Amino acid sequence: MSRARDKVLMSLGGVAGLSVLAWQTMFPWLKYDLHHINQTKPMGEKMVKDLANQRYLIEMFEESVAKHPQKTMVIFANREYTFELVNEQAKMVANIAYEWRFKTGETVALLIQNHPAFIWTFLGLQKVGLNVAFLNYHNRGKPLLHTIIVSKAQAMVIGPEEDLYRAVEEIRHDLEIPLYVYGSSRSNVPAGFISWDDLMIASSTAEICKTHRHNYNLLTPCANIFSSGTTGLPKPVIVNQERAIKMSKVLCMVGVTPDDIIYTTTPLYHAAALFALFGVIDAGATMVLRSQFSASHFFEDCRRHNVTIAVYIGELARYLLHVPASPEDGKHNIRVMLGNGLRADIWEKFQKRFKIPKIVEYFGASEGPVGFSNTWGKVGSCGRLSPFLNMISPMKSYIVRYDPKTYLPLRNKSGRCIPCNIGTDGRAGMAGILLKESVDFKSDLLPEIYQHCEKNLPSYARPMFLRFIKEMPLTTTLKQKKVEYVKEGFNPAIINDPLFRISPETSTYVTLTTENFGMFLAKSRL
Repeated sequence: MSRARDKVLMSLGGVAGLSVLAWQTMFPWLKYDLHHINQTKPMGEKMVKDLANQRYLIEMFEESVAKHPQKTMVIFANREYTFELVNEQAKMVANIAYEWRFKTGETVALLIQNHPAFIWTFLGLQKVGLNVAFLNYHNRGKPLLHTIIVSKAQAMVIGPEEDLYRAVEEIRHDLEIPLYVYGSSRSNVPAGFISWDDLMIASSTAEICKTHRHNYNLLTPCANIFSSGTTGLPKPVIVNQERAIKMSKVLCMVGVTPDDIIYTTTPLYHAAALFALFGVIDAGATMVLRSQFSASHFFEDCRRHNVTIAVYIGELARYLLHVPASPEDGKHNIRVMLGNGLRADIWEKFQKRFKIPKIVEYFGASEGPVGFSNTWGKVGSCGRLSPFLNMISPMKSYIVRYDPKTYLPLRNKSGRCIPCNIGTDGRAGMAGILLKESVDFKSDLLPEIYQHCEKNLPSYARPMFLRFIKEMPLTTTLKQKKVEYVKEGFNPAIINDPLFRISPETSTYVTLTTENFGMFLAKSRL
């Protein structure tokens, strides 16, 4: 325990007549709470200050431009883009959008892959008070059309890639908005589209008067982001100016400074990448942006550009571990990796092999009012919800019961959510197991898995079923797709993978078939 925490505990202990040892014995989690408070305090203080002063994201950017115009803001494809250059491009975008005469908060959809143009188009639209819908450029057909329609976009700007144009062309006749496309001039722009390049060439670089944003407030929309669509059509989440300010402070949790260089390969339409982008805008730091994730180039990029903070998501770390080991693995300037989805089974192996000094795992939903973070490096943890932290938090958090079919919270007769009794609430669970390429399935694994679960998991958390899957499909942001597995449940009549049920009487798992499925259900309490 640090001296600072010792002093705090001593003062608390003195008041109550208790020693530090007594406090640690009675409240063993308190030292972690104090560490967490120490790590997140700067983030909270800056967040409160900017919310009170209504310092919006576009103002953070313009302040950074004024402070260090020649500083590199974005590194992409080995080219450097200064704050001044990005601002010049953003001003041209703003002057184009100004002529549209859209109202503050109205929406323009953006279908652009990871590229600096995504950033300056977004910032230019912010200069004139417009909301920006960040469309998933992997979507096609109905999901893409749905996201455009529900965002209520008044116009759409499309990147230069041929596949993006073709995706929009497929649904163009269902759209009644102007479609602007990068990468084409008036002479070769496809029918039904407008050349964005021609407009940029002709646009002014004059700054839009800030009085144009006089009716901004914290509830003014900043951006729309969308769910991945694994449980139906993509669902929109409105990021208003208040939430954008909060998102810009996430990197403060790891002590970001203007000297930091942040690396992200996550699509910019995703919240994880926006934490990095908004944090760079606020701190005046530098972002290394890659068009898409590459396991073989990840640390190579970090070494080349002297990256100090790297952002991860989903199964990214597992892909990096699959890259053949190299003497260069631990040679980099990364001081912290920040993200969500790092699994406990590879955490220590990943951190040791690549010599990552610190990993900060967080948990939250884009539309959620609260988030959690693991700032002390506990393997497998995504944050804290202790009695003390919950007591002092301005927003109380509770784990509540939910319907696994609808994913909606269960409610009592008064219409209120029902808190979980941790350790008692639960339902039969299944573990999907994907064996390493070098490991073949053998029946000897079953009692080993049973013993492992019995030793390391409480009874209510042990899987009732095992399913050995051939592959784990991932979303475009490297998160595991589990919805289909949940829908299939544990019915052997519709599952082709090897399926097993728990057998406490033999201390192992035994084959589950269509023949013994009904008998098992009759005997169980599922």
